[in-house]
Amino acid sequence: MAKAAKVGNVAKAAQPGATTALSPKSGMNVLGSTGLIHYSGYINEEFQKELAGTSGVRKYREMADNDPTIGALLYSIEMLMRAAEWKVEPAKGEGDNFASAAEAEAEFLEGALFRDMSHSWEDFIAEAMSFLTYGWAYFETVYKIRRGPDETDPSYRSEFTDGRVGFRKVQIRSQDSLSRWEMQDDGGIAGMWQLPPDKSTEVFIPINKALLFRPRAHKGSPEGRSMLRTAYKPYYFLNRLQDVEAIGAERELTGLPIVRIPTALIASTDPEDQAIVRKYQKVARDLRFNTQGGLVIPSDPFDGPNGPSNVKQIDIELLASAGTRTMDVDKTISRYQTDIARSVLAEFLMLGSGTTGSFALSNDKTDLFVRSIWTLGKGIASVFNRHATPRLWRLNALDRSLMPTVTMGQIGPEDLEKLGTFLKQISDAGAPLFPDINLEQALRRLAKVPEKTPEIIAEQEAAQQAEADAAAAEAAARAKQPMVQPAKPAKKAVEKMTPRTLYVSRRVLNPADISAWARSLGIEPVTPDDEMHVTVTYSRSKIDWNVIGAPSHEYIEVMAGGARALELLGQSGEYLALAFSSPLLEQRHTQILNAGGTWDWAEYQPHITIQTGFAGELPVGEVYQGRILLGPEVFEEINEEWLPTVPED
Repeated sequence: MAKAAKVGNVAKAAQPGATTALSPKSGMNVLGSTGLIHYSGYINEEFQKELAGTSGVRKYREMADNDPTIGALLYSIEMLMRAAEWKVEPAKGEGDNFASAAEAEAEFLEGALFRDMSHSWEDFIAEAMSFLTYGWAYFETVYKIRRGPDETDPSYRSEFTDGRVGFRKVQIRSQDSLSRWEMQDDGGIAGMWQLPPDKSTEVFIPINKALLFRPRAHKGSPEGRSMLRTAYKPYYFLNRLQDVEAIGAERELTGLPIVRIPTALIASTDPEDQAIVRKYQKVARDLRFNTQGGLVIPSDPFDGPNGPSNVKQIDIELLASAGTRTMDVDKTISRYQTDIARSVLAEFLMLGSGTTGSFALSNDKTDLFVRSIWTLGKGIASVFNRHATPRLWRLNALDRSLMPTVTMGQIGPEDLEKLGTFLKQISDAGAPLFPDINLEQALRRLAKVPEKTPEIIAEQEAAQQAEADAAAAEAAARAKQPMVQPAKPAKKAVEKMTPRTLYVSRRVLNPADISAWARSLGIEPVTPDDEMHVTVTYSRSKIDWNVIGAPSHEYIEVMAGGARALELLGQSGEYLALAFSSPLLEQRHTQILNAGGTWDWAEYQPHITIQTGFAGELPVGEVYQGRILLGPEVFEEINEEWLPTVPED
């Protein structure tokens, strides 16, 4: 009865709204479980038996090594991860002393990971990417004491001589060497039992000396979930369909062997006759064409009423296929390959292999694929930040408040056209962008152009400060002056401030590339190299140049590719021009218009005049896709004598 009362009490406590006292000790106990199915260290979650355990490791390796679609997507991910910029960010805090100390500890970790291991960081990333195939990657961390490069013992050899503990290597323990897992009572992972190929006994690698990477977690399983799991079914059918296709292609090319032998031989019970029948059955089954293929058969004909007939007693014929197949095997194979790529968000790899495909859709899918890769890199960095770095800090007894973090930067180049459009939009909306040295340096890094040196920054800031001080002094002086009629300014000063017409252009610095392309299309004559330019504005209305500011001395590089076209410009299409897109030129044009400039046309289109006085049809051929280099801005007044020869862009 006591037992029944206890059950009743438990049931009553579990009713909605019921409460029980929670002590600190009971709150720290683990009551439930993740639901992971495992026995004696063996995970038993996979219902597809060929994908479970060691057979699953072999099958996933077969998929990665044998299928070109899977191999391509794995290779693309690995190369993007290796090319990504990995860096160490210092800890955040207040005070100059804290910042310098945090920077020093960040340099320590950066050196330990990226410069001082016995293998490169890129090699580690390549090994870590095996978790995509198998669902997990287990690495043993091996440490060393940094006593300098002259030490012969690798436990002490290092580029550094600070005596600190550093990473000697972070080395993989391959998936096919796994014997079993050691699981904790609360569902955690205690470590891995490894059976190395060169040893006869198991080796235990505890989790506190290892790093476990998984692309996707599943019930807390140490084996995670392979990226190829959802690709298995299309791979299974694709593999078999390709075998069938190969057999069919061979039969289609060589024909189906047909062997004719006398009925008497087939019906005979004589062992010798039966041996002959079996011999020709083997010929029909094994007949193949190769460089040394051939067949020797008797040529005896049947006897006719008037002697030998034209019918041979033994004959071999290859039966060719008539017509086409009812099923398009190639289309089915392509569908399975697309399914494999789709399972890992890499469907864009298949765009272009057929006759259809959307460029915009490709961009969207590529962006999604790159974001997923960045998430994988973030997971790798998280394992280092949560486990590897804290362990290293404990071994060196360092201040945890100064502990830096490992981060992965951008994958692939920035789309400068999109970035330029974004900056133009927020600038047009009224957001002040420049001067801002931090923004400018960031943009230079994205564009892969040299950043400004501290000396140049200091000079520019000093010049800006001097201009601001002069303006403030002038304003203060004016405020103190009595209200009298100002004297007539000097003629030189009047000319400087008088509004004038404005023609702004940039010279093309690589005209030879564009001229060569134009001549390859049969365009003659071509604008001379020293006259090839891009017009930024052509304002007949007079404006104060001081409002616009000084001409820009910066160079512009329009990257290869992008929107390009051959167009006819002018009142009657007499100018043949190479039109292209450049948000920087468009932004500068809009800035001058906002300052009072005018433009004779409905919209501004950056272009380079290829030929003046063009007549005829547009040339047919590929539009120039190379880069375009533009020099500094040139400010000039409009000379009306130019009008017959200079197009109003």
